[in-house]
Amino acid sequence: MAKIVKNDHHLEKEYIEEKSQRPVCIAAFVAMAIVAALCGAGHMLTGSALAAFLAVAALVFGFVALAAGSLKSDDKAEILKSGIEGEMYTAHILAELPRGYTVVQDVHVTYDGRTSEIDNIVVGKTGVFVIETKNSKGTIIGDYDDKDWQQHKIGRGGTHYDKTLYNPVKQVNTHIFRLANYLRKNGVNTYVKGIVYFANPEATLHLSGETGDVPVFDYRHQNHMLDYIINNEQNLTDKQIKKTAALIRSSK
Repeated sequence: MAKIVKNDHHLEKEYIEEKSQRPVCIAAFVAMAIVAALCGAGHMLTGSALAAFLAVAALVFGFVALAAGSLKSDDKAEILKSGIEGEMYTAHILAELPRGYTVVQDVHVTYDGRTSEIDNIVVGKTGVFVIETKNSKGTIIGDYDDKDWQQHKIGRGGTHYDKTLYNPVKQVNTHIFRLANYLRKNGVNTYVKGIVYFANPEATLHLSGETGDVPVFDYRHQNHMLDYIINNEQNLTDKQIKKTAALIRSSK
């Protein structure tokens, strides 16, 4: 069984922050309600039309702020939650790799002033692998060379929903470039490979074109992903594995 190393999870932090925004929205609404009540009292005492207008305006603004803030916070929180679940599913599968492999989660790698946030990096005798997890569901359509892919799914209420998804293969190639150069800069010359994994069981892939160096796997073919890692021809020594894993864990 592979060793799982979990760094500080940025998605979990963002998720907690987003969930904490709801009390802020409620506080804003309460504040506006108090203002509305005071203005309403002023109108009753003085008969001022301005006070009545301000009371209504404050109450309406409070409702709008509460609704907009809550919906925005909930939407982003759901996206973050989905990302966290996808990474957890992937780590659970990667843990099935043989003993001697190390899986480092949530890695930040900086090279040439730019940073990649990498979901999982596998280090073992067969090499180093960058794994980008997508927890998208629905039908994913695209070409390996396209800049964007299309996601078609049925949203809440049974309505059809279309979304543009940045090609994760290109995203992984960027991660590979930065990680390989980061390792090389620190004395480790090794070839880095990439994988895209769609973890959601409700995802169906319709991809075209040449696969290239970055294969894409889905939930139904998770074992193929493990085979791809285990059967890679690169052969790292125990010393190289240890040094590489340590560099990845210490990267910022």
